Amino acid sequence: MTILHLTTLWSSGGAADYTRNIHNNMIADGYRSYVAVAGRKVVTPEGREICIKRTKIPVWEKIKRDVHEKFIERRPPTIYYKYVGHSLKERYCEYNVKDLLKAMPENPDIIIVHWTSYFANAKYVRDLQRLTGAKVYYIMIDEAILSGGCHYPWDCEGYQHGCKNCKMTNSRILKKFIRWNYLHKKRYLVDEKNVIAPTEFDIARLKKSPLWKGCSIYKFIEVIDDDLFCPAKNKSELKKMFNIPGNKKVVFFGCSFLNETRKGMSVLINALMKIKRDDIIYLVAGANTLPNLPNNFLHLGKVDMPTLAKAYQTADIYVCPSLEDSGPQMINMAIMSGVPTVAFEMGVALDIVITGKTGYRAKWNDADDLAYGINFLLDLPTDQLDEMSKACRALAMNTFSKQCQHDFFNKLLQN
Repeated sequence: MTILHLTTLWSSGGAADYTRNIHNNMIADGYRSYVAVAGRKVVTPEGREICIKRTKIPVWEKIKRDVHEKFIERRPPTIYYKYVGHSLKERYCEYNVKDLLKAMPENPDIIIVHWTSYFANAKYVRDLQRLTGAKVYYIMIDEAILSGGCHYPWDCEGYQHGCKNCKMTNSRILKKFIRWNYLHKKRYLVDEKNVIAPTEFDIARLKKSPLWKGCSIYKFIEVIDDDLFCPAKNKSELKKMFNIPGNKKVVFFGCSFLNETRKGMSVLINALMKIKRDDIIYLVAGANTLPNLPNNFLHLGKVDMPTLAKAYQTADIYVCPSLEDSGPQMINMAIMSGVPTVAFEMGVALDIVITGKTGYRAKWNDADDLAYGINFLLDLPTDQLDEMSKACRALAMNTFSKQCQHDFFNKLLQN
């Protein structure tokens, strides 16, 4: 069976990691798996990259796109960026389906649509499906497929009513463009709709979307490499590697998006300021550093995956302050590493962070409850925290391990 993945990102980012992971595991399972990357290249099962010549845009399409950019995208600050409006040129596809098929050594039996902003819009996918006869699956990496432009709707219910008055902007013109993007999807989405959604959080929103009414929904939590992300064999040695005193408990979190509202870093700062104890070290990974905090913070900076895995293994608990997210992936990594987790009631935390079993699920956007959850886990007796760690690993291995992915896709694609 030949699989074609469509994605905008390939070299870096969480969405790219997700696609590469599925692609590589499918190859290991014997599928002929190809990846088309933003109309620029095709990655073959052998790891070879086939470059695609960039398609020339028809004159009339170029005029429409230029008008869009002139009158819409050059008018800041009309957009509220907490909604993450990446797909505002949804209707303007700069790539030709036939160019992709010419580069492909064989036609696909299955098309899997990943994160495709700025690349494959609804019409592109439908044209590809009609030329190949392939079955199409959308992977719901975030909520972009629901609306005319935003990737995270927060409390906005506009996607349930056709995005007629988008909260993401004050601009009347941009509101119209977002509405037209929504109508583009409504017109061109493939007839047989199949969606792979990673969380109950996503599924609840998907079921409220008129665009996806009657679609087939398959739940599958994002897979984590269970060989790389695994419980520590010797936590004391890892503490020495990071120069952490052996008598200190380690609280780990990431800090790459300090100013992005949905990542909740300001709420985390408020929570940490409420925690008054001298028995902990905060281990922080990510490009940013937190301001005006005590000296018991160890900043690792941006790290590679093996170092990130070691950071999890060193940690006694992991904290995720995200407020609006389909994941985040770091929660999956923590649970797979056997690290009890404190997170708000959103995203994948609703599925795998279970208070008293795998961590503590705090009230949404409540800094006091987040601080309480951190103290609750740190105050547990060692044997109870160890049992919680084992429960984390067991849940992960039974839910989103590589074997789970193997079983899920083999069952799905062979039906």
